[in-house]
Amino acid sequence: ELMNVAMSANPIGLLIGAIAGLIAYLATEEKAIKSVEEAQKALNDATRDYIDAEIEFNEAINRHEEALVALGVIEKELGISGEELYSKVQDGTMSYKEMNEQQRTVYDSYLNLIDAEKRVEETTTNLSEAKRAETKAMLDHQLSLAAQSGEYESYKKSVMDAYNQGKISAEDTQEALSKAMTKMSLRSMETFRQDLPSDINAGLDPFKYASLLEQMERNFTNAFDDAAYAMEVLPSSAESIWQGIQLAFPNVEEWFKNTFEDAKNAVIGAWENIQKDFNK
Repeated sequence: ELMNVAMSANPIGLLIGAIAGLIAYLATEEKAIKSVEEAQKALNDATRDYIDAEIEFNEAINRHEEALVALGVIEKELGISGEELYSKVQDGTMSYKEMNEQQRTVYDSYLNLIDAEKRVEETTTNLSEAKRAETKAMLDHQLSLAAQSGEYESYKKSVMDAYNQGKISAEDTQEALSKAMTKMSLRSMETFRQDLPSDINAGLDPFKYASLLEQMERNFTNAFDDAAYAMEVLPSSAESIWQGIQLAFPNVEEWFKNTFEDAKNAVIGAWENIQKDFNK
């Protein structure tokens, strides 16, 4: 209550709280394009994760080979099939309690092989995911360098090479290319996407990945070029004004709705914290 009275008498405090919330939101919002330092750190982490995944995969392969050899030796020595014992246990015609010592030895060896096979499957999946993550981190790092130089063609080629080689999915490819477009003018976007496959082109949406700060920077930097581009491709009439705005800022309505909803929540959260601290 004291806080509300103070704010009624001093509305400037409300503005300060709103600005603080917005600044906090901008500071924590994930950007489409990382800094070179952030991208390098993420790449280092991804590379370490991939090495760890490869070590685990190799260990799983070795264990599976050892389990397979061990089972073969003991089955040959005792003349008992581990697979047959396993099938009987599964269909209920035999239990582990009913097995003699030799049967249990073979059965345990067979279970060890099954467990080793499952571990190979798990580590194969983990290795594939780790490689994909490392590839995406490598592309993010290359994107951060491209953003510094303003030259994106070599980055685009790397992304498409990774896609064509099966290292990343179509969705990953669309995301990577969309992020590169977040700083571009509309004219540059059009040039950038000209030679891309239609299925990839159809899913590009740079405004989906750009942060509020990146959007503000892009719009300010490219305002004149975007306006000129819109005038070139649209007829000169009053009815085309909104079309021009939509062309210059694709998905503008949806973007503003989603972005400022997040910003509003950040402001409200900051304001509630200020109230709690004041009323203590």
